[in-house]
Amino acid sequence: MVHGHDPLTVYVHCHAHHLNLILVDTCKAVPEVRQFFGGLEELYIFTSGSLMHQKWLAVQARMYPDEPSRQLQCLSDTH
Repeated sequence: MVHGHDPLTVYVHCHAHHLNLILVDTCKAVPEVRQFFGGLEELYIFTSGSLMHQKWLAVQARMYPDEPSRQLQCLSDTH
């Protein structure tokens, strides 16, 4: 046994995960889509560490105290 799992166990992705893998691979194969998501990732990195980002979160918290703040999310192949 490896890490508490039976070595003869066959792992099968769930349908949603399998579809996600197909979509990620397809998006990576289209240069325009790859550039688009690359640009979004660069924008996230640039803004998430800035002082203005912290001010943006503070303004939202004051204006809408009962709602979660709206901000760019880090991109991930699995989300």
